Amino acid sequence: MLLSKDQTRAVVEKILTSEGPDQELLSFAEALRKPVVICTEHFGNLSLNREFDWFEGKRKWNRRLTDVVFTKSADGSIEDAIKTAETLWADEAGWKQRADDYAVEKLLPLKNASWLEDNDVEVTSNEFKARMKLVSRARADSLSGTRTAICFGAIPLKFGGR
Repeated sequence: MLLSKDQTRAVVEKILTSEGPDQELLSFAEALRKPVVICTEHFGNLSLNREFDWFEGKRKWNRRLTDVVFTKSADGSIEDAIKTAETLWADEAGWKQRADDYAVEKLLPLKNASWLEDNDVEVTSNEFKARMKLVSRARADSLSGTRTAICFGAIPLKFGGR
């Protein structure tokens, strides 16, 4: 290809043909199709999701099986994300209590002021907690300084740096 001096135009000088498939490129493509799995003690096998460039698995949280996602840190590792998740799981009941208390503090006044139907009475703290279903939790100050999120329902638990 010939390029003009101002690099605004190009002309094809000749088309190069190949004598067959590039074996090195085919080998590389084959390697990329193989699954990448990391075995962990607390989270079992984590599989690389190449579309999102994160590792996925499943683990029970509060007796419910949920998806767990670990994103890579700047150096490409998920070690810090796993350590953060292990710390959260070590105090699972404490984190549930903190999430419930936070939701009551921030949302119960709004519920009682704005979301009551006609003839409804105000909801107590205990009633509110009984009706609650935790669907999302985010933590910006994880042990490694990376972002961490715990989400329940259709959204996965996510640990890591991006």
